[in-house]
Amino acid sequence: MGNANADHLIDRILAEANETAAKIAADADAACAQIASERDRKIAENAEAAAKRRDVAVKEILDGAATRARLDGKKEVLAAKRQVLDQAFEAAYAALCGSSTETLAALYGRILSAEAENGDTVAAAKADKAAVSAAVSASEKSLSLSEEEASVERGFLLYGKGYEKDCSLKAILSELRGAEETKVAEILFS
Repeated sequence: MGNANADHLIDRILAEANETAAKIAADADAACAQIASERDRKIAENAEAAAKRRDVAVKEILDGAATRARLDGKKEVLAAKRQVLDQAFEAAYAALCGSSTETLAALYGRILSAEAENGDTVAAAKADKAAVSAAVSASEKSLSLSEEEASVERGFLLYGKGYEKDCSLKAILSELRGAEETKVAEILFS
């Protein structure tokens, strides 16, 4: 029986070892499953966070592009409106330049009435010598007409004691544009 007891003892030790090994393997499998589950949860969390960051970044890029497109569109519309305004004032200048001598003399007379002082000297542009001369002659103020031509294309320069006033058609329209551009834009674009 000695061998039988030894065999029985060996079988019991082997059974206990197998049982312990199976328990260790089951515990290891459970730990591995828990680690895998935690890994999968973290991967899902990271994927969700990355998707949210991606969505926010895409939205920011699209919003930025849309904003830039709107601003570029507004700039182009504004540039087109500016071009129309420029053309309107250029047409007004051309119309003034094409006016009769009598019409220009009346305009220059109103300018002299508003801007000139007694004793001032008026230098006319070559193209408007006759109209300026008529305006100076008709003025109620004591003015003298210079023999020298003004260095302006149309209109005249007014010289007084210590000052010079640019009364050229371009200067008058530029001043008018500064004062009335908003009203002109409202008329043109409303």
